Amino acid sequence: MEFEQETTEEMAQVQAKPEVSKAQIRSNVRFVVIGEGQGGSSIASVLKATLPNSVMIAVNTSSQDMDQLNIPNEFKFKIGGERANGAGKNRALAKHYFDYFEATNTVTGEKVSAIDSFMGYYENILFHPTMQTIIICCFSSDGGTGSGLGPKLVTSLAYKMKRVKSFNFNGNTFVIDDNTKLIPRPVVIGLTPKCAVNAGVTNLQNTIECFGEIQKAIEAGLGNWFIADNNLPPSVSYQSTEEMYRIINARIATPLVKFLGIELNSSIKCMDLQDKVNTLRIPGASSFVSLTRENIYQYVEPRGQKCARVVTMLKQDETGAEERAAKDLIRKMDVSFDDKQEIFFETEKTGLNSDVNKDLLETSMIGFFGYDSLNAIVEDLKDNLHRILTANDKKRATIKAEARGFDSIAEDNQTLANRFGGADDGMSEDDLKNLF
Repeated sequence: MEFEQETTEEMAQVQAKPEVSKAQIRSNVRFVVIGEGQGGSSIASVLKATLPNSVMIAVNTSSQDMDQLNIPNEFKFKIGGERANGAGKNRALAKHYFDYFEATNTVTGEKVSAIDSFMGYYENILFHPTMQTIIICCFSSDGGTGSGLGPKLVTSLAYKMKRVKSFNFNGNTFVIDDNTKLIPRPVVIGLTPKCAVNAGVTNLQNTIECFGEIQKAIEAGLGNWFIADNNLPPSVSYQSTEEMYRIINARIATPLVKFLGIELNSSIKCMDLQDKVNTLRIPGASSFVSLTRENIYQYVEPRGQKCARVVTMLKQDETGAEERAAKDLIRKMDVSFDDKQEIFFETEKTGLNSDVNKDLLETSMIGFFGYDSLNAIVEDLKDNLHRILTANDKKRATIKAEARGFDSIAEDNQTLANRFGGADDGMSEDDLKNLF
């Protein structure tokens, strides 16, 4: 499989040669949003439409799914070869495609792996000499492609980004400087929702396995994993399945957009770009929780866990009610922390696009960064899976007990023939076998 890069206006803009100056005050940030699988690409599309200065890359095992995306073809990365057509909720198949992926380096002729091909092909996209790049990898945990590729791609990308020393940008080599940050190191985060309460057995099993692999990445200190919740509150109504997923995706994307995009520059308490980036570099699982309305942000709660950092993002309130509510919520969740940051925002100065619901953006929230365990989430999923399997066992037992069938086919062969034999069309059993 060879990659032949096409030139488009968007690609040309990304590859424009920068001018690096030590006197430059670097406050700019850019986003590379990677959508893995169909579900992940849906979330990524919301982020791409909302975050300023962003580029989207789609990674999939299905060409059909990628054809539905409104992005240039050169931003679509197919894994699995020409014959691959999705993973069909089989995450093992998606992982197989990733592990045994081979692409040909058009210069050297060497065969390279999926992650090396991806980084080489999109080197001018993943890195930038003057702007801080934040890479957001979106995938669903309960499907096939996203669930299988997600943990592997995010972990591999995080591993590479922690160790890369230099990169090529538009024909020039730049050395990353972790001291002055003049040539910044990209930061990698993963964003995935757990499956819905009413999900099927396969979806639940895929999510359990996916989160087990994310847990291993957390223990290895690779990646900051944002864990969302795919369940809508009972109070939310929708007209169609398409609208339901649009609402869910907006609720998943909003808090991350809010954390990254709002100019949190209050004269009292502030959080600049470098502080945000340092927060995103904290390894482990992270979540957002709405302060005013239950589950509005669709993120899981790290109850009873210790967080590396707690960031409260509150509406400006002279009475102090928002701060008191935040402290009360943290106390109720029994969350401890090493570091706490309080910041305020004024809703009329967010500067964010209107693609995300305005009332979501104006809701105060708390960010919990870098907790260590997904065990509570996984146990909840296992309990749900056990409940479904037990219910199915009971159904099967009831059907068997109440069935009025035959002790054996031979006992009443004529009755069986009358029920299932149908009209005689002259075809024998041997003729039927020979059809295929």
